[in-house]
Amino acid sequence: DTLKDLKIYSYDYKPGYGEKNRLGIIAEDAPPEIRTVKEGINAIDAYGLIALLLGAVKELTIKVEALSGGQNG
Repeated sequence: DTLKDLKIYSYDYKPGYGEKNRLGIIAEDAPPEIRTVKEGINAIDAYGLIALLLGAVKELTIKVEALSGGQNG
């Protein structure tokens, strides 16, 4: 459910701070599993997000294998 509830935003950095037209997660809106605070600023914990994504991929792989009768490819 954590991944389903994540909202992906399109945003632009302020001029002089980097690329335009980025995609990302707003740290203040992120669940605690992937949110951290660095120097008093909310941030996304990339390692936590990766772990969450890998767990979701694993769950989906198990479901796909079950639906396909365990056949590969």
